[in-house]
Amino acid sequence: MNELATARFARQVGFGLGPDEATPADAVGWASGQLDSAPKVKFLASRAGDELPLPPEVRLLESQEEVAHALQRHIDSRLAVLAASRTMPKPQWEALRFQTMQPFLNLTGWQEGLARGCMAVNGPAPVFERFWHFWTNHFTVAPSVNNNSHTAVGPYMRMLRRHMTGSFRDMLFEAVTHPAMVLYLDNARSTGANSIARRSRATTDEINENLGRELLELFTISTAAGYSQQDVDAVTHILTGWGVQLPNRAARPGIPLGSYFNYDRHEPGTQTFMGKSYSAVIRHDGKLNDLIDDLASNNASSPNERVQEPVKDDENSVIRFYVTGACQNTIGEHLARRQLLIYLVAGAGSNRRPWGYESDPAVRTKTHYTQKPNKTLGRGRKKTLMRYMQNQNRYDPRQNLDKTYYRVFD
Repeated sequence: MNELATARFARQVGFGLGPDEATPADAVGWASGQLDSAPKVKFLASRAGDELPLPPEVRLLESQEEVAHALQRHIDSRLAVLAASRTMPKPQWEALRFQTMQPFLNLTGWQEGLARGCMAVNGPAPVFERFWHFWTNHFTVAPSVNNNSHTAVGPYMRMLRRHMTGSFRDMLFEAVTHPAMVLYLDNARSTGANSIARRSRATTDEINENLGRELLELFTISTAAGYSQQDVDAVTHILTGWGVQLPNRAARPGIPLGSYFNYDRHEPGTQTFMGKSYSAVIRHDGKLNDLIDDLASNNASSPNERVQEPVKDDENSVIRFYVTGACQNTIGEHLARRQLLIYLVAGAGSNRRPWGYESDPAVRTKTHYTQKPNKTLGRGRKKTLMRYMQNQNRYDPRQNLDKTYYRVFD
């Protein structure tokens, strides 16, 4: 691979080469060596590893317990401001609301976007970061929905990052049951019609199929699998009861904060999905575990389909056979899929030109950054503008942070 092809390859599988970074002699080895471990997310100021001088309150949450406490503070603050609005003039109430809610609505989103940008530009493994952007787009959650704000979204994304060196099955289960996901897609309140909570009239909450439909249509097998509305209903019933344990009066003793299974909200009995029955007598949460096992191992699951799509019509039957076989033999291991993608982007064994990142369904992301390709990718001076969180532009211009978004190639 010549210098021009290497520069293009580095932009396709990562975020390009840094201004002081030499062109690697072994481009594929350079990319593959970045996939074995997940670098810790930091506010990196440069490639040397030094961090930005930020105030102490700018801190990234990690554990679900931290997320649960932060979400509860968010809820308590919102309720306190709402109570104060009944006795305050509107201008004073709006000022109080801004002052109270600012950390949740603005600061958290700003620091999460900053951290992602710093890791992409200054992190030690730009190829790993590129795949991280892909997975956060695949298992997407949105801020400012159902008390999510950015409080749970950032820790959720870093949870996906930790699972990128493991199996798709484990990532899928953690993504579906994470507080950010069950809040975003309303599963925290989804309650079976025959559940204990409904029969005892402890709640009027009903079934919500948002998460069940997304699990099938977007996260795993897609509509091409031919499932029916009855199958969606079955998956929705299996998901009932998965919610969030917060440190409030409703918290159950002995249950860790964060994601948990509340059997009182669960639809009991046996559910049938695509001809297979799922039931659990002793393991109340076993139905979801069994379902995730089956969905993740299905070769029609979307990660496998996305890897195979660029070569499914390739005239080179050897390449098509190699890709299909490799996907079937990964047993859901992310490392095997990523290694396969790197070889494909490098054009290993294929006579046709590797696809570009603007049309590549496996490597590009759609929402977290925009990367415009340069027509010439030599070592001359050129810039690539990367804009993060396109719909969440909450960066403080006083910090002159726009410099973070530029990578200069010498």
